[in-house]
Amino acid sequence: MVEQEKISSREIKKLKRQNSLLKQQLEKQRKQNQKLRHKLTKYQANSQNKVTRFVNNVNQNHVIYQGKERDKFFELSLDLVCIANFENYFIDVNLAWEQKLGYSKTELLSKPYVDFIHPEDVENTLKQAEKMTQGNQAINFENRYRCRDGNYIWLSWMSIPIVEQGIIYAVAHDITEQKQLELDLKASREELKRIIESLPGGIVYADKDLRFRYVNNNYERWIEKSKEEMLGKYIWEVLGEKAYGVIKNTIDQVLSGQYACYEGKLPLDNGKVYDVDARLVPDFNPQGEVQGYYALVYDVTERAKAQAKIRLQLTAIESAIDGISIIENGRFVYVNQSKLRIFGYENDDEILGKQWYQIYSRQELSRFKQEIFPCLKRDKSWQGEMIAKRKDGTNFVEEISFTLVDEDVAVAVCRDISEKKRAEEALRIAEENYRSIFENALEGIFQSSPEGYYIKVNPAMAKIHGYSSPDEMIANVKHIDQQIYINPNIREQFQLLLNQGDKINNFEYQVYRRDGQIIWLQENTRAVHDNRGNLLYYEGMVHDITERKRKEEILKRQLQELQVSIDQNQKQQTVNTIIESEYFQRLQANIDQLRINS
Repeated sequence: MVEQEKISSREIKKLKRQNSLLKQQLEKQRKQNQKLRHKLTKYQANSQNKVTRFVNNVNQNHVIYQGKERDKFFELSLDLVCIANFENYFIDVNLAWEQKLGYSKTELLSKPYVDFIHPEDVENTLKQAEKMTQGNQAINFENRYRCRDGNYIWLSWMSIPIVEQGIIYAVAHDITEQKQLELDLKASREELKRIIESLPGGIVYADKDLRFRYVNNNYERWIEKSKEEMLGKYIWEVLGEKAYGVIKNTIDQVLSGQYACYEGKLPLDNGKVYDVDARLVPDFNPQGEVQGYYALVYDVTERAKAQAKIRLQLTAIESAIDGISIIENGRFVYVNQSKLRIFGYENDDEILGKQWYQIYSRQELSRFKQEIFPCLKRDKSWQGEMIAKRKDGTNFVEEISFTLVDEDVAVAVCRDISEKKRAEEALRIAEENYRSIFENALEGIFQSSPEGYYIKVNPAMAKIHGYSSPDEMIANVKHIDQQIYINPNIREQFQLLLNQGDKINNFEYQVYRRDGQIIWLQENTRAVHDNRGNLLYYEGMVHDITERKRKEEILKRQLQELQVSIDQNQKQQTVNTIIESEYFQRLQANIDQLRINS
């Protein structure tokens, strides 16, 4: 322990900074744990809801779906739905299987499903399958399935066997992210425990009745009492009445729901007096009531400050995504792990002490002289893109900023943007390809606004409507419903259908060409929305089906004429049948006899 008279004001200031940083680190870890627990609870609830719905449906109906209803269920389900037999083969799987695993439906049905299961899970899966042949359901059974790319995903199963049919209905929910959350939460808890135990100060938790409920190892060593001597005891019983009197106001503050701190002397009942820095954080129950408080307490020593400094440096290095380096007198004096990774070095010994210009080509060095150095001298900073050189001699594009700290010291922060550049180039090529398809397509392609004017049309679209160019059509057609459609109500019907389903296929209607000629068009269109669901425009493709309609009309008339001819022939046949019948002959004889008698 360091006595108060040996502590300088400079040491006290450093301790305050360290206290603040430690507090931030603990608070950050606590919030991260809360988020992980929330996500995990949400995943578990969603999964359980799906299982409950599935079980209720099967138990009530005995068979999930039949025919079209089953197919609809298969296609709409985002989970992995399947039917398997007792020989461990899939009978049918929905599209989600192909999307999740990357295998085709044929591949999935051609092998025993155990061929896709992680080797460590095969035995348990077969045992579970055997139980189902006896009529036992499988609820929340978990195993791993191999994807085409070699990775595995975790699945949570709900399976219902139909023993008399020898089949199993099953729904599998992807819980890979849930599993990762569980691992993250476990790691987070372990990390928090390690942080608490490795902190140079003492960590305690006291309830609202001022009884100790938790103390860490450092607190034991500092107070020189065991956990058994402190847990369950009142604060004044552990620290002494005098020490409690000193910190009482601080404790009252934290129990009122406020963050509190105490910096000063703390006289313990063992006769020792320490200069302490304590940070107290209230602990709230779900109802928002204070149920206790956490406290970080440590004495001001050189060792504590040194440990804190090392921890902060390591945290900064590990948390930095960008490459960070410090250049002093033209040489690297510090580089972080990301900087080493970006430039292909394994450890900092390979680069520390070397001249900064060794990682740039001659051409880039001329930019430093002409552009960067003058800017640094004037503005103390510069930011831009450069071609840098890795350890193996390969070049890459980096985005980098230089900040001049003083005349001989600069801080550089960089990131590798090679992938970004490649993506931009790929996008440019894709846009050019799309433009080529758009301009050269034989079908009419368009984009139109919800208000009823064309945003973009291709040459084929303009030609179908009798315009010499896309620009001419866009300039002349300001009201699609009035200028294009024969029936203006078609536009309203068109928009209503798109609002209902976002897509229309094989929509047929008549339009006016520019010269007044009426033609038939067939259209496939979809509604395009932004990320928030707001309608931006419609885009689609049209075909001129006028000739097809003409031929259909001719065929229709021919069929009508043929039907008339057939009807006439049928009537004549009916008359002949009546005349030739025996009844008609007798009737005719009676009429003739009557004529003779008269």
